[in-house]
Amino acid sequence: LFRLNAAVATFFHHALMKLPVGVPAQAYLAKRKIQPATMETFQIGFAPAQSSLVAWLTKEGFRPADFNNSGHPERFRNRIMFPIRDALGHVVGFTGRLIEDIQDGPKYLNTPETPLFHKSKVVYGLYEAKDAIRRYQAAILMEGQMDVILSHQVGVRVAIASSGTALTAEHVRTIRRYSPKVLLAFDADQAGQTAT
Repeated sequence: LFRLNAAVATFFHHALMKLPVGVPAQAYLAKRKIQPATMETFQIGFAPAQSSLVAWLTKEGFRPADFNNSGHPERFRNRIMFPIRDALGHVVGFTGRLIEDIQDGPKYLNTPETPLFHKSKVVYGLYEAKDAIRRYQAAILMEGQMDVILSHQVGVRVAIASSGTALTAEHVRTIRRYSPKVLLAFDADQAGQTAT
């Protein structure tokens, strides 16, 4: 499953960076001020509307049972893809975000629960942030991937995120392994205030 998720992340990233189908997603990310180097660092990708992912994965030696156990990565269509890594850097799941002018389903779509992906435990950006968190003995917990990515891009490398504002005891235990201090920087809307 780790190998399959890594292959899926490579597929999505290639679609964003190298294929014509990724141009609208690149334009959207550029509008959000995300630089190409940051896209590389976080391996941001794009899931095309007409995906050949399953055919490509089959050619790479993966079986249909592998797709089932990984949460059906072909479920993502027309979405900017954010690989979610565990603290060791393994891709365990994905969040897909619709491009603003394409409305087809929920704005964000996550990998469902799998043997590797547990939304209540995984902390986005922890792999990229853990060294800085240890160094500064503090983490800044944000709501989403874009917040974390843009923060890292401007040098705030202690930024991490829960999925939305659903902070769990498991998230806290995970973060506490790296620092006893967490600053909350959720959105200033009602949901963010309530979560804070």
